[in-house]
Amino acid sequence: MMHKSIAIEEDIQTSLIRLNALSFLGQSDEIMKIISSTWSIYVKSLSYDKSKPVSSIIHAMNDIMELQKTRYPHENIDAAISSCIDGMGFKKAGYELEEMWMKLKKSYVLNENAYNSAIEAFCRLKKQGRVIDLLVEMKKNKINLNDKTIYSFSVFLKDAHPNVYKEALDKIKE
Repeated sequence: MMHKSIAIEEDIQTSLIRLNALSFLGQSDEIMKIISSTWSIYVKSLSYDKSKPVSSIIHAMNDIMELQKTRYPHENIDAAISSCIDGMGFKKAGYELEEMWMKLKKSYVLNENAYNSAIEAFCRLKKQGRVIDLLVEMKKNKINLNDKTIYSFSVFLKDAHPNVYKEALDKIKE
């Protein structure tokens, strides 16, 4: 007897059933692939939830970093890093952003997207000097300054701080 397969629309309930089935099959790596792709979404949701304090982003990111280092060293958390940095900028958490940025720099090789997120976050916090430091750091670390990078700081600095904008452009040209 042949079994017909039917297409089942995947919604949250079928996703949970699928995760549960994978857990019974001992497919922890497959589960992790699914879950790790949701880390950035979770961190981003904490950023936009006005009832959640910045500490919720910090705790979530610390948990993600710990999981990644101890159990899933090959999982990429770049998207979660960017979401974390973005969230701290949106929540106007300058001190926490600076601490997290230093922690992330010590723990990971940060990519262009993380730097772009940091530039945007520090611009939101009106930390123009910090933006220039990041641009210099990117250049020093041979991280490309692409159109998104330039746009990120241009939008925030060009009209409000023409001298800082010019200084940033000069640093890029050096």
